[in-house]
Amino acid sequence: MIGIDEIIVCPKCRRKLERKEAKYLCSFCDFTYEIKDGIPILLDENLSDLEKAEAKTHSEIADDYFDMAQLDTLRNIYYHSRFRHPLTQLPKGSLILEVGCGTGEDGMELIKAGLRVVETDIAFAVLSKARRNIEFANLHSQSTFLAASGNRLPFMTGAFDGALVVATLHHAEDPKRFLSEISRCVRPGGLVVIGMEPNSWFYYTLNPIKKIIQKILKTRSKSIADATTKGFSRRRLVNLVKNKKLSVKELVPVWYLNGYLHLGLESLYRILRLKKRVNVHPGLEKLLITIDETLGKIPILKLFPWHWNLILVKEKQKMHIAINALALSDEIAGGGRYISGLIRWVGLLGEDFRFTIFLKPSSGLDLENSRANVRMVYCGWLAKFRPLRILWEHTILPIHIIFRKIDLLHSPGFVSPLWIWGSCRSVVTIFDMTFFLLPRYHNFWKRLYFTKLIPPTIRRASKIITISHSSKQDIIRHFHLPENKVAVTYLGVDGSSYESEESARGKIREMCGVAERFILFVGVLEPRKNLPRLLEAYYKLRENEGLQHKLVVVGKKGWGYDEVFRKVEDLDLEEEVIFTGYVPEESLLSFYKAADLFVYPSLYEGLGIPVMEAMACATPVVTSSVSAMPEVVGDAAIKVDPYDVDGLAEAMGKVLHDSQLRERLIQTGLERVRLFSWEKMARETLAVYSEVLGDI
Repeated sequence: MIGIDEIIVCPKCRRKLERKEAKYLCSFCDFTYEIKDGIPILLDENLSDLEKAEAKTHSEIADDYFDMAQLDTLRNIYYHSRFRHPLTQLPKGSLILEVGCGTGEDGMELIKAGLRVVETDIAFAVLSKARRNIEFANLHSQSTFLAASGNRLPFMTGAFDGALVVATLHHAEDPKRFLSEISRCVRPGGLVVIGMEPNSWFYYTLNPIKKIIQKILKTRSKSIADATTKGFSRRRLVNLVKNKKLSVKELVPVWYLNGYLHLGLESLYRILRLKKRVNVHPGLEKLLITIDETLGKIPILKLFPWHWNLILVKEKQKMHIAINALALSDEIAGGGRYISGLIRWVGLLGEDFRFTIFLKPSSGLDLENSRANVRMVYCGWLAKFRPLRILWEHTILPIHIIFRKIDLLHSPGFVSPLWIWGSCRSVVTIFDMTFFLLPRYHNFWKRLYFTKLIPPTIRRASKIITISHSSKQDIIRHFHLPENKVAVTYLGVDGSSYESEESARGKIREMCGVAERFILFVGVLEPRKNLPRLLEAYYKLRENEGLQHKLVVVGKKGWGYDEVFRKVEDLDLEEEVIFTGYVPEESLLSFYKAADLFVYPSLYEGLGIPVMEAMACATPVVTSSVSAMPEVVGDAAIKVDPYDVDGLAEAMGKVLHDSQLRERLIQTGLERVRLFSWEKMARETLAVYSEVLGDI
C-alpha cells in the first residue's frame, strides 16, 4: 500500500496529523480519522448533516450496486473501451488523487498504466467495495484508500501529480470550494480530469426510464439515476474552474465501448442479474455489448456523448506574498534593519514568488536591488503617523489582501491585522518577549498595545519567525506552543568595513569631533539597553585606572532616555560622553572600525545586531551574559552580568589593556560573524513561506 502518513494533514488547520494506534489525530482541532480495516475514516462527529446524509446514500448505493457486478464483468465492460484515459500520459510512478472511486475501475486502469493512486470517497462502504475489486485484480500494492469529504481533503498542498474526479462534483455541497480543494492538492503543472455528465436528451429520457425499471423491480438502489441527478452544461463546467488556479486544456467527449447506450442496457442487465428475477443467458452480456458497438458507429449518435472529460492543467502561478513594512522609517535601526534586509534579499532570491511590499513614503529604503517580482505599494499620509499607521494596518491592509489576492502575509513587527479574510496565511516575526518578560522597560501605551495583540496574532499565525533560539524558547514557554510552530532565522551582517582604522578615525573626527580613542555603544537610548550601568562602569575606569578614552553613544532617543542624561550629569561626564544621535547605516561602520572597544550590556535582546556588526568590523566586544547574547557571540566576546557594574568595568579594562586578549577576540569575532548572513536569513525565510504554503 502507498504510505499516506507523509501527505495527510488536518483538513481544518492543515497541520500534520499524528498517528496513535488506530487513529490519526490533530491535537489543535481535535480532528480524528479512525482506521478501520486499514482505511482512515472521517468520524461522524466531524461531518456536517449533509455530508452524513450523502455518506448514508452512497453506502446504500454500494450495497445494491457494487454487489451486482462481478469483477470479470467490470473488466469486460470497462477494458473493452477504446478510450485512453488522459492521466495515463503522466510519467510512471506519478501519484494520482481519485475523488469518488466508484467500483474502482478507473483506479485499475491508472494502476495498470504504472501510476500510484490514492482513492477517496465520503462513504466507507464505497471504499471497501472498490478496494475489494482492486485487491481481487492484484493491483492493491499501488493504491490506498481514505474516507473523507471532498470539500475538506486532508492532503498537503501540491502532494499529487494529478487528480481524477469521477461523477462526484454534482454531489458536492459547494462545487467551487470542492474544486479549490482539488486544485490545492495538485502540484503546479499537474493534470486534473473531471468526469461529468452534461444536461442532454439522455438526462430527460433514459433516466426516467431507469427509475421506472427500478420501481418495477422494487430495488432501493439509486445508483443508476443518481449519476445524473444534477447535470452540468459544458459552459457551467468551464465557469466552475475559473479562479481556481486551473486552466482548461480541452473538453473531451467520451463514448465507452465506442458506443452510447451501454449505460442503460448494461445497467438493466446488472439489475436483472442481481435480483435473479430471470434466468440470464450467458450470451446476453455479449449481445448487449455488440448492440452498443453497433449503435456507436452511427455518426449522429456521436453528437450526444454520454460522458465529458474536462481536462485541466494546474497553472504554474507564483504564489503572492505580501510583507508589511510600514514600521520601516528613514532612520533604520533594530527591527528596521531586519525588515530592510528581508525585503532586499527575498526579492533577489525568491524568484518563485511574487512580492508586494507595503511601505511608507519615508521608508528610507534603497530600491536599487528590487526585482521584477517585487512591487512596492506606498501607503500615503495615512501610514505616516503611528496611530494612523496602526489603524491602516488593521482596517485597510486586510482589504488590500483580498483585492490583491495575497496568498501569505508576513508581518515582521510582532503583530498582524486583527482580521484576514479568505485563504491568506499569516507569518509573523516576533523579535523578543520584552513586552511580557520586562514590561517595565516599555511605556504604558506600547505595553498595552503589544500585550493585547500579540496573543491573538500568534493564534492566527501559521508560522512564527524569531531571530534566536533564546527568543524561541521564551515564546514557546510563554504561549505553550509546539516546537515546530516557531522557526529561527538569524539576522545577517551588512559586511565588514574594509576602510583602514586611520581613515575611519578621520571620518569620525569630521562627523562628531572625536580625536581621541573611544569606547563605543550603539543602540536606542531606552532603559532596556542598560546605559546607566555602562556609564557607572565607565566612570569607575576613569577614576580608578585613569582611562583616557571617550565614550561615544550612537543612537536615537527612545522612551525613558532622560535617565541616561541625568546619570551623565550626576557623574560629571558631560565632557567625556558624546551623544551622536542617529547615524545612517553607511556611516555607522566607520564608528565600529575606529573604536577600541564595543560595549553592549543590554538587559535583554532577541539577537543583538550591533554586536554582530562590531565583530564584523574587527572590534573587540564586551556584552551581557543574558538572553540571546551568549548564543550570538559564543567565545568571541567577554560576557558579563549586566547588573554587575564592577564586573563590567573590569571586563572593559581587561580588553583595553591586554593586547593578546584583544587580538584573540578580534580574530574569533571575525570567524564567528561568518555564521550570520542576510542571504542565509532570506533562504530560511523563503523556506518558511514554502512550508506554510505547502501545508495549507
